[in-house]
Amino acid sequence: MNKRKLLILIPALLGLVAVLFACIFIASRRNASTMRLLRFDGQVTLTNASGKQLEPVADRRLTNGNILNTETESQAWVLLDEDRVVTLMEESTASFIQRGKHLTLNLESGRLFFDIDRALEDDEFLDIQTSTMVIGVRGTSGYVDSDENGNSVIYLTTGKVEVTGLEEGEEFDSDKIKPAQKLTVDAKSSTLIVEDVTEFDLPSEMVITIVSDDDLLEKVVDETDWDEDTLVLLDDLYRQGYTIDEILEQGLASAEDDNLVADYTFDIEELTGTWFGDGENFISLYGDGTGLLMYRAYNPVHPDDNNNFIPFSLTYEVSENSLIFKDPVNFPDGVECRYFMMDGTLVLYDSYHDRLLVKDNRFTIPEDWHTSVELHPATLAYN
Repeated sequence: MNKRKLLILIPALLGLVAVLFACIFIASRRNASTMRLLRFDGQVTLTNASGKQLEPVADRRLTNGNILNTETESQAWVLLDEDRVVTLMEESTASFIQRGKHLTLNLESGRLFFDIDRALEDDEFLDIQTSTMVIGVRGTSGYVDSDENGNSVIYLTTGKVEVTGLEEGEEFDSDKIKPAQKLTVDAKSSTLIVEDVTEFDLPSEMVITIVSDDDLLEKVVDETDWDEDTLVLLDDLYRQGYTIDEILEQGLASAEDDNLVADYTFDIEELTGTWFGDGENFISLYGDGTGLLMYRAYNPVHPDDNNNFIPFSLTYEVSENSLIFKDPVNFPDGVECRYFMMDGTLVLYDSYHDRLLVKDNRFTIPEDWHTSVELHPATLAYN
């Protein structure tokens, strides 16, 4: 072979190799049976089909027969190629069965949330299975749980799915549900029960999962017509430790109104004044969008100097749920202060320092204020 032909052949071979690599990459992206333990929080255990302990590390490949278990206050995220995620909630166990491009997630106990952002190809199959139901997933998101009677339940948030009921491993019925619906499998009576659900019917864990992902929240609100402000409010209250019964009984939110949100409200004039954090002078708000920040600088020569305050001019903006103040030196991007009521008094939550600000030092903040039942979200009532 002469040099001229060789020079022509080499680029052609390189191009062919590049095409082959691209095909392999695309195929791997489309293969729903590619599973990885994306990450986890808390304590999880991973075993193979024979019960051998495996090391659970981030981005570990999961294979046929692997069993993943989460402990108390722990979660695990399983990635199916690039944009399909299953979240295994705390105290839950799931096993993974792979047959070619047919993947089955067997939820043996507990709960999970699935978010299949990109629909499966025609030759791909993903089933989520419990002891009494099989969910055929294509391009959907939802939450799988069990009710107080032990019946398997699915709440659908986007897309559509078909659910098949099982009784001792045998199929007895199937039905399709759409977003904002819940399907319960009553295996004893061999029936599937479909119901419409509102934000107030959702498990707290499910609400927290949705609100923690901005993209998911946007999709869910768009397909269900659930109110975003209500979901965000419920998320905040659930994180504080409230139950849905307490929320409704105390009037922190209302399921009767169209807007569904009934916060404590206050007048904008109540923001004017001097606000203290941890008993120290923090910010003064003048009522016209300007104010003064009293910043305590550290003095290495006299570290116990309690009078070492430096004043900085600031500006602030208010919205329905929060105030944002800025000063050009310390906080040019701004610090968000959300509104709360504590024991009938307006307080500000300083997100940057994770502390409450109290106007005029009206009371001493309790040490357990993070979980205090006296702390309620509030909104600004514009005149």
